[in-house]
Parts: sequence; C-alpha cells; structure tokens
Amino acid sequence: MKLKLPLFIAILVIVVILLNRFYTNSKIESTNISYLNIRFDEEQPIIEYCDGSEEMLNLKENVFLFFNGSIVEGAIVKIVDGEPIVPTEVISTLFNAKIKENDNEDIISVTLKGKKIDLFINEKYARVNNENYALDIETQKIEDKIYVPLKFISEQFGAKFNYYDGENIVEGQFPILPNYKQIMINKYPTFVEPLSNEEALAILRKELEKAYETVYGKKYESYKGNLSDKNLSEENGWRNFISNKLYIKGENDRYYIIPVVFDFFVGKYTGDVYVFYQGANYVIYKFAPYSKDAFSFAG
Repeated sequence: MKLKLPLFIAILVIVVILLNRFYTNSKIESTNISYLNIRFDEEQPIIEYCDGSEEMLNLKENVFLFFNGSIVEGAIVKIVDGEPIVPTEVISTLFNAKIKENDNEDIISVTLKGKKIDLFINEKYARVNNENYALDIETQKIEDKIYVPLKFISEQFGAKFNYYDGENIVEGQFPILPNYKQIMINKYPTFVEPLSNEEALAILRKELEKAYETVYGKKYESYKGNLSDKNLSEENGWRNFISNKLYIKGENDRYYIIPVVFDFFVGKYTGDVYVFYQGANYVIYKFAPYSKDAFSFAG
C-alpha cells in the first residue's frame, strides 16, 4: 500500500524534527577552563575561575575535581585511607541526583533515574536498589557534613573514575594539572564520538596557521626545507614546527595534550583549543589565533 503524499511529508517532517532534537541533545558543551589561574603563593594559594570568582586552597590537602573536563568549583574532596570522600552536595552537583538524609536512622539516600543508593553512617556497606555492596570506606560525618564515597557512587551511576596522585601518570589519564592530586570523572553520551588524534592535530595546526598569518601578516605556506636546520629565523621556525613537529604527548577523557611552547589542550568533543602555562602559577586560557600576541609565550 502506497503512502499518500501528504502523509509521507508529515512523517518526513517528524523524522527531521526528531533527528534535529537528537543532534541538539547529543551536543557536548565546552568546558569551563577557558580561563583558570592558580596562584601558588606560599602564604595563601588561590584559584581564580573563568567566572571571576576566587577560592583559597590548601595545597597539602587539596584534591582538584574535574567532571567531563570541567573543574568543579568549590568541591571539597578528602582522601581517607586512600579513598576519596565528598560532601553529599558534591554528588548532587555532579549528577543532579536527589539527596535525602534520615537523621533518625543515619541513612543517606542518593537517587538518580530509578537507581537508589542508601548509605549508612560509620558503616562500610551500601544498599543499591535493595542489593548490598561492600565499601572500601565508610560514610561518615566530618565537621557537621556527611561525606560519602565518591568512587563507588560515580561508578554506580555509570561514570568512569580516574585518580591522579600528583606523581604517577597512567596512560590515557594524563592530568589536567600536573603535580597536584586530582580526580577526573566522566560520563559522556555513548552516541557522541570523540575526535581522533589526527583530527585534533589538524585542528591545532589550522589554529596555529591562523595565528601565523595574524602575527606575520602573510599567508601561511608549509615549510618544506631542512627540518633539522637550527639556524632558521623565528618565522620559518614556526612554519617548520606547524608543518612538521606537532605530536600528541598525552591524553585524558576530555583533552589531547600537544606540546608547542607551552602545552596546548584540544577538546576531544568540541575542538576547543586551550593553552596551559605551567610556571610560577598555573594558567589555562582559550587560544586566540587572531591576537597579535598569539605567539607570545612569556615565562
């Protein structure tokens, strides 16, 4: 039986709308590291976020927390017996989960999309939809806040959990802030594919070509001369580097790390390009290829 033309058109319109909605919902937003400044002052270290807010740090105890490549502002993470625990509000922030505290029975319930996790203060077990699980660390009260096991809850909600101890780099888990403890949690839509190595390199190469044209006022041309020539002018040195010397030195769930003068981050899902200055301060900022200072990397 053949469909009548008006009915076919109506079905086609609905399909287009649904596909458009699917695409819109699957798009991953840019992260919040377009500006991040950590000032390692001995008396009072401070982190400044992209929204201009600031937070004091205790670098001996501080553990930075990232979710899908964005830093979680104000997150308190404690490492107890080698296990990370966080206040319940951090769980709510990360997963938009509902938190219910039953003070009479010392039970904390965390609920997300039909999964309910019951945690019991001072106990090393949890109940997930009526099934019991052993924990590596108990839920506990510290300074009037209830702290819950971050790794267990993250994994129960389908997220991947990676902990960097500030020293040992694991392949595929290159830290965003080297030399400092951090946790990187991620949960991306399964139908969104990250950029490949080659695509990330191509994006950065194109951004650096734009910067070259801005800084030197001429069209970029690939360098095809002696690759090992140590007497190149600064301009030809950049042409040689952009054409022949870009490589990926590491990656994590959200970024490829590519050394230029400073390290560059290329977002795996958005193609955003960031610069990471690792010196007296740690500064991350969005690369600006149309700035006359695009190639100025002050130390």
